[in-house]
Amino acid sequence: MSMWSNTFFNHISPSDGDLSARASAYGYSDIGEILAAGYDDPAQIVAAWLDDDNHKTILLDPDYIYIGVGFIDQTNGLDPFGGTYVDVCLLGKTTVITAPENGATLTGTNLTISGYSGLSSDTITIFKMKDTRTYVNRMSVAITPEDNAFSVRVTLPGSGNYKIVYGGNQAIDVTLP
Repeated sequence: MSMWSNTFFNHISPSDGDLSARASAYGYSDIGEILAAGYDDPAQIVAAWLDDDNHKTILLDPDYIYIGVGFIDQTNGLDPFGGTYVDVCLLGKTTVITAPENGATLTGTNLTISGYSGLSSDTITIFKMKDTRTYVNRMSVAITPEDNAFSVRVTLPGSGNYKIVYGGNQAIDVTLP
């Protein structure tokens, strides 16, 4: 966890910027974060969050549909807070691609794109690139997630470099030799 290894406790990272900057690097725009340190157990942390109107509002916001939790137990006397660190990120309705990975080399023209989305529908655009800035072919693929997950299969028009654009301005680059 960055906070422990870099000895800071804040929503702003000295190396990675504020929450918005960190989230947008991974394709998220609608995000909330709550932190805790120095408590002896998780039940105390949750009780403290629910007793605070700001934290409670974030925790109970129905627009947040994904959660990520970081937890470090430092009750060994080495921690300046003398307890645990907890970082909870709550993520809103957005589309995230989990496969293929950025920079992947594909083995055939059939491409499966998988991921998660809090939207009832979204569009992924696939560009066959002529060079790093110009495309020669464009395909749009509609996704309709079921239980927030989706998987679509498309046939690429041949070898080349492709850019898969999703979630507004996020992109994955793949190559078909």
